[in-house]
Amino acid sequence: MGQNSQEVAYGFGQLGSMFVDTNTTITPPVGKCIIAISMITDVTFDNDPLGLVPQTKENVDGTVTGDEYGKDITTTQGLEYFGTTAAHNLTADNETAISGAGGVAVDDSNTFPTGLTIYGRWISVTPKTGTIVAYLGE
Repeated sequence: MGQNSQEVAYGFGQLGSMFVDTNTTITPPVGKCIIAISMITDVTFDNDPLGLVPQTKENVDGTVTGDEYGKDITTTQGLEYFGTTAAHNLTADNETAISGAGGVAVDDSNTFPTGLTIYGRWISVTPKTGTIVAYLGE
């Protein structure tokens, strides 16, 4: 038997999408984030801090924000998402209960191939080359 759950729907991209085929920064509406990115063609992301910006904070009420507001979900919950800043990037043998080791940042030498979909939580995305569809969630 299926379950009709708005919580599941909102977490899996059913709150809209954005199409980008230029070197343009996209940001989701207030209170939402980009939860998946499908590569329509081979894609690289800008090296600058706006290339693939992961969510690191949330407001007390749970809404998505940038780095400047809300509780830190990386240190309090261990929720680290890859992007143009490294996630789970502690040195080997220094892992903790909430952060791993060995993660590196995405840069423009990394090509994401056509047909690939990546999942995470990003608050800003700037493809350097290629075409993407970004899916929104809460």
